[in-house]
Amino acid sequence: MSMTGGEAAPVTKGKASVSAFEWSPSGQSIAYIAPDPKSEAEEKKIKEKRRRARGDKDDKHPRLRILDLAQKRRTCRHTRNMEN
Repeated sequence: MSMTGGEAAPVTKGKASVSAFEWSPSGQSIAYIAPDPKSEAEEKKIKEKRRRARGDKDDKHPRLRILDLAQKRRTCRHTRNMEN
């Protein structure tokens, strides 16, 4: 929502949940933690598993992301594979 008021609007897109966020001191960007979005193939695999009622879990690791509100640009600050 604008500092002068008005309607609230989402600043992130996607189905993944944001687990934490923090405004920059300037108020121009937000740092947040969220996993990578699932591909269409991964979504299909999850739906199949639900049908078979299996308990396998293959969640994506959360990553630090920075959203520059002025430029409407999103960057991922952590790209190293956490499993290695």
